[in-house]
Amino acid sequence: MTRDTIRDHFVHCIGNGASISAWHDAWSDYGPLSIIISNRDILHAGFTREAKLCDIVSQNGWRWPSTWLGKYPGLSNIVPPTLSNASYCIRWRDYSGNLCHFLVGIVWNAIRTRADVIDWYLIVWFPQCIPRHSFLVWLLFGENLKTQDKLKKWEVGPNVVLLCPLCRSEPDTHMHLFFRCTFASRIWKCVKNNVQFSIVGDDWTDFVAAISSFASR
Repeated sequence: MTRDTIRDHFVHCIGNGASISAWHDAWSDYGPLSIIISNRDILHAGFTREAKLCDIVSQNGWRWPSTWLGKYPGLSNIVPPTLSNASYCIRWRDYSGNLCHFLVGIVWNAIRTRADVIDWYLIVWFPQCIPRHSFLVWLLFGENLKTQDKLKKWEVGPNVVLLCPLCRSEPDTHMHLFFRCTFASRIWKCVKNNVQFSIVGDDWTDFVAAISSFASR
C-alpha cells in the first residue's frame, strides 16, 4: 500500500542513460518498456535484456525498428529523452509537483491524508503558543474534553451523580464548563472586561468569531 502511494513521487533523472535499464526501469510516464515489448522482439532487434537507455537512443531518435510502432502503438507516444553528461539520480516530487531532495518532512507532507483547511487553526497553533494550552484548546474545538456528559456514556454506575465540579448544579458539557456554569460565567465576564471583549456573547461560537479576525496577529 505504501509502495503504491509513493511510487508516483519518485522521478528518475536519466542523465547520460548509462545507469538505467532500457526495458525494466520506469524512466517514462508509461512505465517499463518490458510491459509493452516482448522479450522475443527485443532479442530479434539485436538488443539484449541488459541494454541501457543510452543503447536505444540516438541523436535522431530511437534505435529500435520502425515496425515496432505498428506492432506496439503505445511507443509512438513516448518521446526520446535528451541525454546529458550528468549521472543518473532519483528525485522526489513534492505535493506541489516540484522536484526536490528526499526529506522526511517533505515526504510526509506529500503522502499524508488531507482534510479541509479549518478556519480556526491560528487560534490553536501559533509560534508563541504554549503546547499544553494549545492541546487543550484543540480538544475543546473537537468537543473531546472529558466532561460529565461524555463520562456518562461510559456507564460509570447508576448511583454516581455526575455534576459540574464547579457549581454542583447540573452535569457539565463543553458549553456549560466555560460559559453557563455560574462560577465559570463570573470568570468569563472578568476576562471579557480585561481584554475589552464586553460585546462578545457568552457563547463558544461568538468567542471564536471574535478572536478569529486577529488571531494571526
